[in-house]
Amino acid sequence: MTLWSAHFSAKEPYFASLTQQGVRQAHKLYDNGYLDVSTNQRLAFREYGTCLGIGCIQSPDEKLQSLRSGIIDTWEKYRSSTPSDLQPIVEVMRAAALVPGTSKAGYLGPEPELT
Repeated sequence: MTLWSAHFSAKEPYFASLTQQGVRQAHKLYDNGYLDVSTNQRLAFREYGTCLGIGCIQSPDEKLQSLRSGIIDTWEKYRSSTPSDLQPIVEVMRAAALVPGTSKAGYLGPEPELT
């Protein structure tokens, strides 16, 4: 989610640095085999947030795209196993991860400038 929130102000040095840190952390997840970790130790909601962030940054590299695809593919298999009280919010995050649309900076027009 840091990638998502930082991308709104990516031109500002602090947020550009924060985005790069987020990209490095996502690369570490991928490099350390996170996609091979049992889903019993993972949370779909949180991982869809990762996918949303990757989908919002400018030109995600191949590794980030693979991480995003791997997360989405993994959770497609387990959608019916989400507890019923969590299904609505998990499905909202899934939809945002699949199609970032209005969650992306500039989608609805120019973003306000920080002053």
